[in-house]
Amino acid sequence: MMGHGAIGSMGFGFGGGFAMFLVTILFWGMVVAGTIYLIRALASRGTDTTGADRASALESLRMRYARGEISRQEFERISYVLTQMGSQ
Repeated sequence: MMGHGAIGSMGFGFGGGFAMFLVTILFWGMVVAGTIYLIRALASRGTDTTGADRASALESLRMRYARGEISRQEFERISYVLTQMGSQ
């Protein structure tokens, strides 16, 4: 006859089946959450419009205006749109 030992025959003395179920649920929950986080982080990598991006766009706009590629009205309209994007 086999004894159950101090911790109770692989059940760890506190309902091992239920504890193993909880550990499994927690594990897979963390795997799913980590995957979602990773996908979101990778998807948003190139879409962040920072102040440096807007400054670069304004500099390009100034260069186009200086070369005569766009009119003053176009320059002012596009410049307004770019600065409004920065305030949101």
